[in-house]
Amino acid sequence: MNNKKKKIVIYLAVGLVLVALLLVSYSFICTNSLFDTSLTKYCKSNLFFFDFSGNDSRDSDIVDTENENDNSNTDSESVDLGDNEENAPETLPTSIMLDVPIIKQAHRASCEVASLRASMLFYGIDKSEEFLLEQVTYDSSPRYTDQNGVLHWGDPHKGYVGNVDAPVIYVDGYGVYNEPIYRALELNGFSKSISKVGWDTEEMYNYLRRSYPVIVWISNDYSTKEMQYWVAPDGTQVKWFVGEHAVVLRGIDENYVYIMDVGYGANKQVPIADFERGFANLGNMAIVVIPD
Repeated sequence: MNNKKKKIVIYLAVGLVLVALLLVSYSFICTNSLFDTSLTKYCKSNLFFFDFSGNDSRDSDIVDTENENDNSNTDSESVDLGDNEENAPETLPTSIMLDVPIIKQAHRASCEVASLRASMLFYGIDKSEEFLLEQVTYDSSPRYTDQNGVLHWGDPHKGYVGNVDAPVIYVDGYGVYNEPIYRALELNGFSKSISKVGWDTEEMYNYLRRSYPVIVWISNDYSTKEMQYWVAPDGTQVKWFVGEHAVVLRGIDENYVYIMDVGYGANKQVPIADFERGFANLGNMAIVVIPD
């Protein structure tokens, strides 16, 4: 072999050795944890390499990356305090106490509207009871008993029934239920509030734990009351009882709920079982007050 051919063979051999060394070095960097992990992941997911790390498959690394992304999404959702129960975090505080302003109702029979006012004051919105009563509207239908002994009166599902300054409460003036109160909330920037009958108590408490005050309809002594009925002007039967009352639910812990009672202008502590007994009289009627 002449000298020229020998040189070519030597150059090729040296080149192959250098290429082999580069490949070995590159693969070592891509699989060795001592080097930058972002570079390592890029190598594994995008480039060809020889794995000297002892791992049998690169699929496990891809799965890990996907799991990291999934965990990140789960974490962000778990702290989302959305406006409905589906977006609620999996864990909520067992106890909470809201600083609902203490006020006393301005009229003898205005507990529902006073509770509405206090709930709005919690968010810094101050409206008088008179202003809110106009938004709630009145049902001025007269109270009378027909020849068959059936009581007729207005519809508290449509407006305030009776005289708000009633000389005799439940006779001259009664009150109002959740729908007209919600209507006033809508008019004042609280259309996201949730108003209904038939609340699951734990669902309602979870909204409270998210720092939303709740207007609740209860019996004034938390006892189970004898239900009575009158007939509204459109012929529907209205469920009512002596002792109907509304307050603001402002706190809860393992044993008690805490209310701001506008009838007394005071905060009260009530055992959960007692509260739920009084709350059941009107079928768990409540409004969670949520601003827009």
